[in-house]
Amino acid sequence: MGKVIAPALLGTGVPWGALYGNIVDQTDLANLLGLGGGGAAWDNGVPDGGNVIFNGTLQVGERPVGMHWTQFTSSYGGSEGGPVQPTDTLRVNSFRVYGSYKLYWSHTEPAANGVYDWTEWDKAEAFFARGNVDYVQVNLFGVPAGYRTQPENPNTGGWSMQLPSSQAALNNYLTALFNRYPRLKMVEVANEVWTDNQGIAYGVYWVPSVVAPAPDGEASLFTLMNWVLDWKAAYNTANPGRNVKVQAPSTPGTHWHVGYLLQVWDRYQALYGRLAEFDSFAVHCYGTDFTNLHNYQGTGLPEYKDGLVARGLGGKELRDGERGFPGNTEVTPARAYNTVVRTLLAGGSGCDFFYYGSPGTDETNLGQPGPLTNATLRQWGYEHAAELKGKVITRVTEGAGSGVHAGKWRVEGYTP
Repeated sequence: MGKVIAPALLGTGVPWGALYGNIVDQTDLANLLGLGGGGAAWDNGVPDGGNVIFNGTLQVGERPVGMHWTQFTSSYGGSEGGPVQPTDTLRVNSFRVYGSYKLYWSHTEPAANGVYDWTEWDKAEAFFARGNVDYVQVNLFGVPAGYRTQPENPNTGGWSMQLPSSQAALNNYLTALFNRYPRLKMVEVANEVWTDNQGIAYGVYWVPSVVAPAPDGEASLFTLMNWVLDWKAAYNTANPGRNVKVQAPSTPGTHWHVGYLLQVWDRYQALYGRLAEFDSFAVHCYGTDFTNLHNYQGTGLPEYKDGLVARGLGGKELRDGERGFPGNTEVTPARAYNTVVRTLLAGGSGCDFFYYGSPGTDETNLGQPGPLTNATLRQWGYEHAAELKGKVITRVTEGAGSGVHAGKWRVEGYTP
C-alpha cells in the first residue's frame, strides 16, 4: 500500500498517528520528502496537461501491477489464455496464481500422499524468471481428493476451496512449495468466499457453499484461516528473513459484500483475536476504471479502506485482487495505466489484472485484442504502469500526450 502524507497537515501539529490511511512516522516522513538522503527525480514521460489530480507524497510498494492467467504452462497456445510460446515474457511486478491450470494443489499432489509433481510449477518458474516477476502470490484452491471433507462444487470444480482433512498435509504442501520457489511471497487463504447479495454468506468458491447454512461454512473457514496463520508463523521462524505473508480470504468488489465481510471479520476477531496477523486484504474491483473505482457505493474499495482503518488495520495492504474492465469496451494504454495510478491514490497497493488472454467480452476484459496479442497495450499500459514499483509519487496531472501516451496521466516524483 502506498504511504500517503496529506500536505495540508504537515506542520500543523496533527499527530502522525492521526493521519488517515497508511501511517508514517517522522523518520519515514523525512525520507519520503528527501530530507533523509533524497533521490533521483523521475517522471513517466508524459507531457504535463496542467490539471492537477494529486499533490502530496505517496510511496509505491513492490507490486503496483499483477497479472493472472486462468490457464497456465501446459496450455501454451490454448484458448484459455496460456502463454503463446514457452519463451514468452510479461514484465509486470507480480503474479496471482488462482485458477491456473496444472498449478492446482490437486494437480501438484494428485495422490494426496506427500509426493509432489513440480513439472508445471517449474515451467511457471521459468516464465516468472524471464520477466523478472519476483513476487508470486498463491491462492489455496483445488484440494486433492484424498484430503477433501466435502464434494467439490460442480459449478467451479478445482477452482473452489474447502477445509482439508489434514492440517499436516496443508503445512507440508505449503512448506514444500515455498521452499522450492523463493519468489513465492504470499498465501491467499481462499478466493471470493462471499458471492451472494441475498444474505447467503458463502458462494460457489467456498465449500460448503450456498447449500449449507452460513455458520457451518464460516466455522470451517475460520479454522482454515487459523491453520494458514499457524503455518506462516512456524515457517517464518524456521526460515529467518523469508517473511512469507498471508492474505485474508478475498471478496467480490461491491460495497454490499465489503459491508458483510467486515461483520464476518468482527466475528472472527471476537472468537480468535487474530485479524491483525493477516498482512493483506483484497477486494475484486470489476466493472470500473480510473473514473469511478474510488467512489463510494461502487467497488467497495473505499469502504474496505475505511473499515480497516476503523479496526486499527489501516497499515495493512489493501489490494484490488482481480481487475477487469467492462466487457466489449475499449481498453487503451491510458485506461490501464490510469487505473493503476487511481488505485494507488485510493489506498490500494495495486491491481491484479484478470486475466491475460481474456476475449474481452465480459468483466475480465483487458482489451480487444488483449495484451496477449496487442504488444502496444501490453508495453505502454500494463508494463509501463509496472515501472511505478518503488517510486515516490509527488504529483499527478492530466497529461497532454499523444500516440501511446494519449489520455495518460502524467506522474512525477523521485526514485528513493
